[in-house]
Amino acid sequence: MRESRPIAIVFLYNFFIFLLFVSFFSSLSMQYHCMVTQEAKIYIFGLHFAKAACFAVPIAITGAAISIYVFLLRHHEALFKQISIFILCLMTAIFLIIPLFYLPLTWIDQTLNAFNLQDTSDKGLIRFLSIPSEIGTLTTEITMVLKHLYASYCSSYVTYIVSAGAFFLLLGALFSLSIFAQWNMLNFAFLILLLRFSLFLYPYTQKPLFIQILHTVHLKNDSIGIAIVTAIGAALLYSISIAIILKHRAAKKKGNQ
Repeated sequence: MRESRPIAIVFLYNFFIFLLFVSFFSSLSMQYHCMVTQEAKIYIFGLHFAKAACFAVPIAITGAAISIYVFLLRHHEALFKQISIFILCLMTAIFLIIPLFYLPLTWIDQTLNAFNLQDTSDKGLIRFLSIPSEIGTLTTEITMVLKHLYASYCSSYVTYIVSAGAFFLLLGALFSLSIFAQWNMLNFAFLILLLRFSLFLYPYTQKPLFIQILHTVHLKNDSIGIAIVTAIGAALLYSISIAIILKHRAAKKKGNQ
């Protein structure tokens, strides 16, 4: 197991790095988008930071998973053991870490609402904090995914497990599909492209037409329905990646003969 230990270290290290980075800049944006008195500034920033950290933990786990993908592209020793440790880390994150981070969110929101914070009227500051439309679109799509996961958690733990499981199953399918080339940089670029395309498609699952289709096939729980469709998509991608691997192995075997 010695060769596999770095996987857990890489996962945890990158998880905390991504979590701190996203939480810090998200809380800064939330802090300066509202008017805060000097006396309560530090306390409010702490609440904003805690809210951002609790809400964005799936981003940190996704970032850590991508870091593991890059790590595995570079280190092929004891690959089966390393992937097993990675799956164990991911399952721990899904079943335990994310729900634990979600627990204080209701209290944080109630505490912030008690301050009755108003939006800032400083136009210069608003202009400074505004982001380009392309990044804004990406941020909106990511926020929709995060809200969907949190809404699933608020609905029930089972609904959350199904939704989060389907999301990370799709992420794994994208990883498995991004190993088709001998050049690792091309594989990584293809993974980023697939992730972006998946985020582009996600808002369409929230459209009334898509929800109506789910209801038509007797999937009354929207979160469960979206999770099932996501899982089916992941299964198709896994099938494609397995076909690619088998084709490569057959070609390699034929070349060795």
